[in-house]
Amino acid sequence: MTDFRKEKETLFDSIGLTNMDHRVLLDFLIKTSEDLLEFVEFFLSENLGMCINKYRIFKKGKVYIEYIMFAKEYAASKKIALQNILQEPISATKVSLVNGIDPKIIYNEHKLNIHHTFISLHRNIINGTTSAESELFDCDPKYLLI
Repeated sequence: MTDFRKEKETLFDSIGLTNMDHRVLLDFLIKTSEDLLEFVEFFLSENLGMCINKYRIFKKGKVYIEYIMFAKEYAASKKIALQNILQEPISATKVSLVNGIDPKIIYNEHKLNIHHTFISLHRNIINGTTSAESELFDCDPKYLLI
């Protein structure tokens, strides 16, 4: 185990990071010692789920990919292209869920709501709802009465 890997594992253990989904996501997001320091100094709080999600959103804000570049990455490796725009680990199962979906649709849906996780992005594409429409359902209780 490298020193950096050991440093990450020590941090995860010391903050009580036992939720494996959170642990895998944070492990994915923290790629360098600088990332580790940045997370600890600016994002670490008692609500681990929330601070990890805020860090993921922060990391997404640091990455801007033009559609042409995304399309090239997507053609070469759907997994890498999706990981780059979503800033979360993408499994082979998730990759299989986007087979047959035009990368332009994925990219456009991502741009409508850059806070998407894979699950919410995929759900909106499959259901044919845009981010704007799904946010109405998520935020306005009158739509739940329909």
